[in-house]
Parts: sequence; C-alpha cells; structure tokens
Amino acid sequence: MKYIITESTLEKIVTKYLDDLFPEQEMKKFVYLDIDPQTLEDFEDENRIIFYQGSDFYEESKESFEWYSCDYFLHDTPQRQKKTCPVVILNRPFSESLNGLFGDDWRGHFATWFKKRYNLSVKTVMT
Repeated sequence: MKYIITESTLEKIVTKYLDDLFPEQEMKKFVYLDIDPQTLEDFEDENRIIFYQGSDFYEESKESFEWYSCDYFLHDTPQRQKKTCPVVILNRPFSESLNGLFGDDWRGHFATWFKKRYNLSVKTVMT
C-alpha cells in the first residue's frame, strides 16, 4: 500500500518529531568563552553555540546539534565564499534517525523549526 503525504502534512510530522526528539525544557545551550586580544577580558562567543540535552553542566557526549554564524568562519572559507552560512550540524544518532524516517526531506523543516525555536537563522543543515 502506498501513502501520499502532502508537504504541509510532512512539515507537521517532522516538526512534531523534532519537538519530541529535542524537548524544549531539556535543551541547554553552551557558548564558548573567548578572550578579547586587546582588553584580555573574557566574553561569550555567540558565533558558535552548542545545544545539548540533560543537566545544566555541559558534556560533549550529550551534544545534539551545533550552530555556527557566518562570523565564525574566516572570509576566505567555503562557507563565507559560497554563502552557505549560518550552519547547523546535527549529530548522530539524531541525523541517522531523521534520515531513516524522512530521507533528506527533513532538512528544510529542521531549519524552519530551529529558527522558530531559537530565533537563529540557518542556511545549511549538515550531518
């Protein structure tokens, strides 16, 4: 038996799956500290944000996805030259689960979902 799913229905299904996979109340942000070379003061580098699930203490093993702004990349990098940033990189096993269920069709919906939830632009979703 073959089922036909409309684009709007697929968007709802992917969005619901993402909400279940990444419950808002369990998601945390980790922002690296950097040092201003002129003042030698610490500051949060908002150009790279790691999103993880679990306790308030960041653990690399709990990473879900990472977001990189265009300012994170040097001017001569492919991301800046080809204008593919800002970028989100989705980690395994989450990317494998989404690929297994939706093929590549989830990527655009993930970008929309991410922008709505975190108010951060996304041009490219990578795994």
